[in-house]
Amino acid sequence: MKTNEAKPFRLPGSCRIALCATLGALLAGACGGTVGSKSPSIGSESHFLAYCEQGCGPGLDCIGGICTRACLTDQASCSDLATNAACTNQSVEPGEVAVCDVSCGSGGSCAALGADYACDHGYCRKPLSNGSAGSGNAGTGGSSGSGDCYPVGRYGNGKEGGYKPCCPGLTQLFTFVQGYVNGESTPSCVAPTGSNSYSCIQGTCGDGICEDAEAPCGCGLDCPDSNWRAHPSECQPLRDQSPPPDVREISFTNTGSVDLYIQPPKPDCLGQYPLYDLLRDGQGINVAGILFCGSSCQQVMDEGWPYTRGPVPAPCNTDCAGPSPVLIQAGQTLRQAVSLETVAQQLPRGCAEGIAVDSLDCFSRVIPQPGNYQLIVHAARQLECNSATDCECRPDANGACTNRSVSLRSADLSFTFPTSNYYQSQTFELSAP
Repeated sequence: MKTNEAKPFRLPGSCRIALCATLGALLAGACGGTVGSKSPSIGSESHFLAYCEQGCGPGLDCIGGICTRACLTDQASCSDLATNAACTNQSVEPGEVAVCDVSCGSGGSCAALGADYACDHGYCRKPLSNGSAGSGNAGTGGSSGSGDCYPVGRYGNGKEGGYKPCCPGLTQLFTFVQGYVNGESTPSCVAPTGSNSYSCIQGTCGDGICEDAEAPCGCGLDCPDSNWRAHPSECQPLRDQSPPPDVREISFTNTGSVDLYIQPPKPDCLGQYPLYDLLRDGQGINVAGILFCGSSCQQVMDEGWPYTRGPVPAPCNTDCAGPSPVLIQAGQTLRQAVSLETVAQQLPRGCAEGIAVDSLDCFSRVIPQPGNYQLIVHAARQLECNSATDCECRPDANGACTNRSVSLRSADLSFTFPTSNYYQSQTFELSAP
């Protein structure tokens, strides 16, 4: 997800410049930190440019695994954090997110920040209290931690690795990162490009305790007042797509002289079922209109989780009756509307209220894209009957036999129709040899 450079909120009114001497460095105090937060000062207690294991404190956010804040590269908006702090989009998610940072060429160039700062891959970082340095690239976030796990804090691992699990007793929580999208003036939560963002927390999302590592962009159940909701651009692709206004149909014409009975591949408890199996590049795709027992991504986003689904849909019933044969008489044409494809999705927590897990299984309906498709129709010339008196198919308006005394246990005819674009009106011919 591409994000524009960040523009912080500014407090209204006049401000004073406070000069603080710390370790021989002249630091400018700020007005204009994050709304509702006091500006941090550099010193032994400052978390600026520290890894986010112990939280970041007022005025700073955990971005890319370090304590800093978003900014605009063309504005001098970082000097309140340190006299040599500048806004850059090269240290954290290069080219994606702009943050306040301090560049360095050697360990000595970080001395103005404090004796406990060191140069780590071109940027100053405050090592952990146990003396261990940060891990890998400055942009990957996290720290070396202790052993093979991370303590409480927020971390990120990029394409070059850096992932470690949370230490025993902690819970790993997927998180977004805060950023500014398309020049918007308020921040939102977006998935970091090329890396994963996660927190190690003491409790769980939904336990009612808002831990530092859960906000922002973490757990909306525990931290409802924080900026936890994902930007609409993150969630919009999971909504149902709108089909074109024109009606598109798949038609089957029996061009032979013999009546045929088509065996639908799906149980008829779906209500509307296709007369064919559909494959794309040799793999079956779902155009039956619903993913069995699933939840609609769009409904979850609109109504929250769990949303009121009403009665359990019929496809969740394992006692669904078998599909009824469909009669297509010689010279007859059967038509069915082309259906949207139903695809399985993972809905991130930040896309809907009430989700207490990293992501929720759901489905959305999309317009099938052009590809290498095959429609396969299974049929037979004759029905099988388990009644001595009711062996003639009594079709409804769609051709489906309404009397359960007849069935099609053996479909000995198979018709395969290749097409490069399923989602269009087209006609296929059936004929018994």
